[in-house]
Amino acid sequence: MPKSKKAKPAKKPRQPMNPERKRKLIKISIHLTLAVTLLGGLGAGYFYADRFVDQRVAFNAQPLIIVVKNRPPWMNRFLVEQIAAIARPVGAHSSFDHQMLVETAELLARNPWISDVRSVRRAYTHKPGDTLEIDCDYRAPVALVKYGAFYWLVDEKGVRLSDRFTDQDVPNIQFDPEGHTRIRVIEGVQQTVPQLAGDPWRGADLRAGLQMIGYLFDKPYAEQILRVNVANYGGRVDSKDPRLVLGTSFGTQIWWGRQPGDDVDSFIEVSTARKFYYLRTIFDQTGRVDGKHKWIDVRFDKPTCPPDEDPQPAAPVSKTSRATH
Repeated sequence: MPKSKKAKPAKKPRQPMNPERKRKLIKISIHLTLAVTLLGGLGAGYFYADRFVDQRVAFNAQPLIIVVKNRPPWMNRFLVEQIAAIARPVGAHSSFDHQMLVETAELLARNPWISDVRSVRRAYTHKPGDTLEIDCDYRAPVALVKYGAFYWLVDEKGVRLSDRFTDQDVPNIQFDPEGHTRIRVIEGVQQTVPQLAGDPWRGADLRAGLQMIGYLFDKPYAEQILRVNVANYGGRVDSKDPRLVLGTSFGTQIWWGRQPGDDVDSFIEVSTARKFYYLRTIFDQTGRVDGKHKWIDVRFDKPTCPPDEDPQPAAPVSKTSRATH
């Protein structure tokens, strides 16, 4: 006999929701909807604002303004523009591009005029990030070294700083706008020019010339001394002739002798201090460091000049022709 199916229990009628509870649920739903909408709006706003800043504000269509901080007094506008050209990046860069700052610092560090890069950073002039400030230590030029028909600037350690210059360029480099001597020429060196700017120029004769220029620095009576000739350094041409010869703005010579500080054999030549005393005394008496002679020898106990010479006042060599002497 087939089994009879059990009858399903009747469903209990659903109790109506408590009106208070229903209001709370509706309120919570509304708050959640508003929160989701707000968060979505904030996310979209951040996305578009970030894209706007990245495309319109961070990227500057104009070339960056380059500011050379702590510019030394000797640095002229031409050199400032050269350094700015190296520092200025090509194309548009974001104000938040840190790699660009790193690459700029590396480029500057390879420049022969710069001995150390302290910092490269963004700054504000007209708008955020439109300026690049560079702060460096620089190699100061102290001499023009002549080799062959051309000249090169070097620092106090003999590091080559520049490309070559001609005789016509020398007066503009050698004198400041007021006509004061700021750079002297060293001539007669034997070692060839370093191949690259930033390389040291070797040679004991060049070091002696640089040492001589260091002693002449800031001495008012040395204003008329424009050149240091080291061709006979160490007596390599003639042991009886002066090792160093100083050229003046009058086209005359001062026979200096051994390099400054080499006072070991003072019984052969007077001391460095004595030689400078001679020059100062001669300048005070005659107004010229050469004493108005074609040459003057300050190596021994008494300064000497050409025998039987009647010194005549001579006009200084003009600024445009000094370089050829």
